[in-house]
Amino acid sequence: MKKIVSLLSMLAFVLVMASCTKNPAKVLPKKDGKWNVSYTQTNSGKSSTGSGSFTFTDTEITITDNAFPTLAFKGTWSYDKSAEKITITIDKDATVYTVSDMTRTSETWTTTDNGTTIVYKLTKP
Repeated sequence: MKKIVSLLSMLAFVLVMASCTKNPAKVLPKKDGKWNVSYTQTNSGKSSTGSGSFTFTDTEITITDNAFPTLAFKGTWSYDKSAEKITITIDKDATVYTVSDMTRTSETWTTTDNGTTIVYKLTKP
């Protein structure tokens, strides 16, 4: 009897862990797909910050910066699970982000290009 209870407990634990996915491809578009974003951009030791929102569907993204709220960028996105990288393509220009600190309610993305590093912190409203 103890073996059955132990086996059932282990099975329940595995099912709970499997349902708590951190896969951005499944987490980002959930519900309305909208995420609040704050970012820090650093170049040559100078930093600037900003905020906005990302709205995800299964394959599309809309990016809005609070500094220009009437201007929205639309593109596509994909997630490479093995490399833990997200690629966003807008007007045939692709940017690859390394994903870290993944949870169901927040993520951190980082990209570096031509000496400029941008760190995005996404949080679910």
